[in-house]
Amino acid sequence: MSTYVLDTGIILGYAKGTDYAKYVDKTHSISTPPNIGVISVVTRGEMLSLAKQRGWGHVKARALHELLNTIPTIDINNLQILDAYAEIDAYSQGKCTLHICRPCLQQETWGKTIFGLLQLPPS
Repeated sequence: MSTYVLDTGIILGYAKGTDYAKYVDKTHSISTPPNIGVISVVTRGEMLSLAKQRGWGHVKARALHELLNTIPTIDINNLQILDAYAEIDAYSQGKCTLHICRPCLQQETWGKTIFGLLQLPPS
């Protein structure tokens, strides 16, 4: 079993049905048990804010709420998650070499989102 922490970019992709979200899901089997995708409370808040900022109507906003309610929300006050975020953010700014998942990253195409995944060991 793998647990994936999904960021706002991936959740936005799921909400919009983008090809990159489908690719990530297919490649990593995120929605296939026993794997599980989770989001942080920050991602949940960012998605709700994006819906308001972009003027999503009732139907689209309702679909977003339904999507968010299917994904467990986790506490991100976790040293492993915070360390991974720090590395990813520094890498996206060209300030360090990334040791997490380095072969799959291409800064020019993925940018700060870094395809939205951090694989955590089973808890």
